[in-house]
Amino acid sequence: MAKHQSYANRSIALMERDNRAAKVESTLKKALTPLYTVSEVAEYLQVSPSTVYRMIQDGRLSGVRVGHGIRFTPDNLAQMIEENALESW
Repeated sequence: MAKHQSYANRSIALMERDNRAAKVESTLKKALTPLYTVSEVAEYLQVSPSTVYRMIQDGRLSGVRVGHGIRFTPDNLAQMIEENALESW
């Protein structure tokens, strides 16, 4: 009976570990924001990559340096669009 109980306890412990791992993975997937490259942002905004670099240089667009590259979150793009919206013609 003790052997059976230890197998049951081990099974329960393994299931609990798997549940914790699944929760952590789910939380990470929700927490991780997609990052876009200069080329992807240029394509989205329908401008050239050099225009994106110019927007970074003059402060219209912010991002984050990842290694040797620059990446942008959807929030970076939304902020830039909101701040540069034309009020009227």
